[in-house]
Amino acid sequence: MQDEEKPKEELQDLIKENLLLRTELNFYKGKEAGKGTILNWGRRLTTNYLVGRGLKRSVKKLYEEIPDQKVTRDSLAEFTTQLIMRITRIGVFTILITVLPLLVLSVQTYILNNQNTLLRYQNNRLDQQVNLEEGNRRSSLVFLMSNLMDKIGDETNQLNNNGRLSESLISRIISLSQAFRPYRYLENDQLIKQPLSPERGQLLLSLINSNLKIEVYQKIFSKANFSYSDLQGANLVDAYLREINMQYANLEGANLQGADLDYANISFANLQNSDFKNATLNHSRLVQANLNGASLEDIEMRYGDMRKANLSNAFFGGDFSNTTLRGIIVNNLTFKFVELDGVRIQDINVLHELESYNVSGKKYIEEYFDVKEKVTKDSLGKIVDQYYEFERKKASTLDVLGDCQKRVLAIIKSTDRIEKLEEEAIKKKDPLVFIVKAHPFGEESLGVPKDTVYRYELTTEQQPKGLPLFKLSFDPDENYVTETSLTDTVQHKILRSKRRGFSKKCWE
Repeated sequence: MQDEEKPKEELQDLIKENLLLRTELNFYKGKEAGKGTILNWGRRLTTNYLVGRGLKRSVKKLYEEIPDQKVTRDSLAEFTTQLIMRITRIGVFTILITVLPLLVLSVQTYILNNQNTLLRYQNNRLDQQVNLEEGNRRSSLVFLMSNLMDKIGDETNQLNNNGRLSESLISRIISLSQAFRPYRYLENDQLIKQPLSPERGQLLLSLINSNLKIEVYQKIFSKANFSYSDLQGANLVDAYLREINMQYANLEGANLQGADLDYANISFANLQNSDFKNATLNHSRLVQANLNGASLEDIEMRYGDMRKANLSNAFFGGDFSNTTLRGIIVNNLTFKFVELDGVRIQDINVLHELESYNVSGKKYIEEYFDVKEKVTKDSLGKIVDQYYEFERKKASTLDVLGDCQKRVLAIIKSTDRIEKLEEEAIKKKDPLVFIVKAHPFGEESLGVPKDTVYRYELTTEQQPKGLPLFKLSFDPDENYVTETSLTDTVQHKILRSKRRGFSKKCWE
């Protein structure tokens, strides 16, 4: 009985051991199957994508037909088609691999650009804050200017003062103009490109409207600083601005008709669409000034300096004798009568190309002026400068007119009345000025009407514009000078000329 139970127990043990071994075997098989699945998946992916089942099948078919020499066209066509498809797929895969880094770089660049935009915006706001702080600092100076203008009003209102100021007040005005330094301020939520000083512009306008004595203005403008002044659209009609420093000022659209700007420095200023009609700018400097669209009609600018000035779309007329116009921009420049005797230009080709620049008046220049090359040499004979200079043609209408005017003025100045006035003017350091109003030539293109006599208005350099002392005329037939007061319409032949032999060509 024991012998029979023993084999049964051994059989059960074997069954249990078999089950255990099967379980363990299945575990290892599953593990190996998992590894095989990953490897097979990767193998199939590369093979199917790079080679492809179709290509593998067509190659196998081709290899089977080659030994029997039974290669068909269909087999070759299938192989070629599958090969082209594989090459195309590999090319697309390569392109994707190449483009992917570019896409990543593009995203990075976009993010960096956004960051840079934010940094620029932040820097712009910081810059605005700094400049606005500078503007706030000037508020205390504006308060000083208000007190200063009150002092000016007090002194000018004093009895028998007649627009004079004390030396101490003049010194304070000069110091304040220096303190008003330019800065950039907000305009349409953006900082202006060039720093300006609105306070200097306000100070200048206040002084002009205070009707001070000319000698007071002379003292102020000879030392004060009005550069970078913001005077856009300012009304400066008949203003006395002699010797003023307005470099880099903004005078866009300003009205400067009849203003006295002799010896003024307006270089690098913005003078677009400004009006200088009948103004005087003798010995003034407008180097690289922007005069685009400006009116320079009937102005007097002898011995001026307009190097590299922009005269595009401007109207140009008046006396510019001995003025430097080297390097000027002349696109669409318009002019009629211009006195160019002694004017210097840099490039002779500009004259030949005036029509291409749409400049009117080329025939006028050719009729009245010659252009000659000039050379300046040093002590060793080396050329240090080379330019071209306008010379008035001899015997031209313009030349005859100029010669006759000199003769007439010499006759007028020889009278006892004018001789005494000139002596007084020399003592006062206020020279006489004779303004031509008419002559027998009657050249309308020269801005002077025709008359049988030579007519002038007599004034002085310091006399306010538009207010002559009296009128003068010279009759070449009877050889006498006539004085007429501003309120009297009747001429009085009281100034007999001492000179005779007046040239007949000056009135025939």
